[in-house]
Amino acid sequence: MHPVAILVCVVLTLAGVAFLLASPAVFRHASIFFSVTVPGDFAPSARARKIVRRYRLSLGIAACLAAAMTCFGAACGKPEFIGFAPLVLIAGGIVSFLIARHATLPATAAPAQIAPTPLGKPVPHTPWVPIAVPFLILISTALWLAAHRAAIPARFPVHWGFSGRPDRFAAPTSRSLFGPLVVAGEICVLLGALVWAVGSYAPWRSEWTVRFNRALVRVLVGAVWLVALLLSCIALSPLYGPPPMQILLPLLAAALAALIIPLARVSSSPDAESEATPDDKWAAGIFYFNRRDPALLVQKRFGIGYTFNFAHPVAWVAIALTLLIPITALILL
Repeated sequence: MHPVAILVCVVLTLAGVAFLLASPAVFRHASIFFSVTVPGDFAPSARARKIVRRYRLSLGIAACLAAAMTCFGAACGKPEFIGFAPLVLIAGGIVSFLIARHATLPATAAPAQIAPTPLGKPVPHTPWVPIAVPFLILISTALWLAAHRAAIPARFPVHWGFSGRPDRFAAPTSRSLFGPLVVAGEICVLLGALVWAVGSYAPWRSEWTVRFNRALVRVLVGAVWLVALLLSCIALSPLYGPPPMQILLPLLAAALAALIIPLARVSSSPDAESEATPDDKWAAGIFYFNRRDPALLVQKRFGIGYTFNFAHPVAWVAIALTLLIPITALILL
């Protein structure tokens, strides 16, 4: 893939992340404004609009800095600048959020209790078949590699520089051949567990939460498919060469957009709700810790979806299992 095309893809990805962070679906949820419970008339006020403008301005500065680092790294042949660019954007987003939250705190109001809408007994449905198929893809890829191992060259590329040229090679060992599939399997297991957790522990109290949870489940199932297909293509590269990134990256971006945009629309719909969790149990407006709350999952106050109640023991087990993924990747890849 041409370096200019890679540069364009990276910059467009940074712009997409910045656009998502600037969306009201991320920082406004019914009575929640930048992770603070506010009165109903606060969000349309001039003061709130000023906070949003400053938040988006500082977020835009961080996005421009990240894009400049990407272009500098590409022009000067310094890939470390390209690698740090997403971290700059994420750090800028966090700082922008904390500044906006601090400006919103004086408008804090008591959280309103949400009256549940009678739904009978909605039975959470975990789509096990769509989740199982990506695992079959990974297993089939592993069997295909094992059956054609003799056709794999003695050395094959496993890493490509920004110029598109391979800069690291490996021999066809079990670690180099099946490592990507093992990592993909771990990620898919984690995403599948999140699908089950949403169905089992997320609130299903109203028509809106049902729509939101279903949209979230579709995003997670789609992510399982994307991970399995992408890492299967990478695992097959010793036999067939690297996947055509000029086709793969736009398809990946389109698939992510097709999954995330509907979820964002549901999150920002007029009947959207926010959970009545106490403000003082949110550390920095991001981490929820409440020993008196038996819930494992609670609605995020900044972002889209759910986060853990970090006072729940199962949350720490899930975090420990999540940390196994990068550790395995460092060992096998």
